[in-house]
Amino acid sequence: MPQRFNRWHQLSADECLRLLTQHHLGRIAVIDDDGPMILPVTYVVDGESVLFRTDQAGTLQAAAYGADQVALEVDVIDECNRTGWSVLVRGTAEQVPESAEVDRLRRLPLYPWVPGAETSYARIEPTLVSGRRVSVPSLPSTWLG
Repeated sequence: MPQRFNRWHQLSADECLRLLTQHHLGRIAVIDDDGPMILPVTYVVDGESVLFRTDQAGTLQAAAYGADQVALEVDVIDECNRTGWSVLVRGTAEQVPESAEVDRLRRLPLYPWVPGAETSYARIEPTLVSGRRVSVPSLPSTWLG
């Protein structure tokens, strides 16, 4: 098979979830009144769903809760070695109501990176989990000019 077809391969849903558990920073894509937007979020995998925290009055909460579709992307790139992977979780986001479950969620390793009162929990219930691993061969010496 020619080299160009060996540059990436599709990841299984199980491998995608395993990779997601090894990291805690991603980007969530939502649509608000002004159109699509992408925001960084810290997250944690909980079973087969993904949890993130948000401020009760924040932009992310307003856009994400009850949205028909949201997407979370997490990727790791090694530019020097020209390798990496990317995972995409598509689904719906909903607020986790205050309950005994929230007490359990507070014990998960889900820590905000920015100051503020991110007191609400949101859960992305995946409808699709996909990903790919990429490896690009060395570029020709003439590539960069």
